[in-house]
Amino acid sequence: SHNNWGGWGSPWRERREFVGRLSYGIRWLRWNLDTHTQLPPLLRQIAWTVVMSRHPRARNSLLYCLDDDHIFYILNNIDWWAMPALQQDLRVMHDHEEKQRQRIKKLEDSKRELTSLKKEIRQMRLV
Repeated sequence: SHNNWGGWGSPWRERREFVGRLSYGIRWLRWNLDTHTQLPPLLRQIAWTVVMSRHPRARNSLLYCLDDDHIFYILNNIDWWAMPALQQDLRVMHDHEEKQRQRIKKLEDSKRELTSLKKEIRQMRLV
C-alpha cells in the first residue's frame, strides 16, 4: 500500500486521534411546497410557472411533456441564491425594452404626423 502521501507520511498515524471538526448536513434548500415561501419571490414565480406547465390546459407548453421528476430536477437546480443579480439583469433588460418601445412609439407618432402634414400640403395645393 501507499504510505507516503505527498512526502508527509501516512495520513493515519499510530496512537493518534482525529482532533479536527467534522460536520455534515444539507447545504442546499430544495424547492418543495414546504420551502416555497422561504425562497426569493422570483424563484417562487418561476416555480409557479413551471408547475402550471404541467396543467392539462397547458398541453402546448414545451415543459408539458416532461415528467414530474424532470420538473423537480429543474426547480432544484436553479441558483436561487443568485436571484438578486438575476432580478437586476431582468430589470435592466426590461428598462431597455421599455425604452425601445418608447422610441418606436415616438417614431410611429412622428410618421403619423408627417403623413398628416403631407395630406394637408396636398390639399392646400389643390385649393
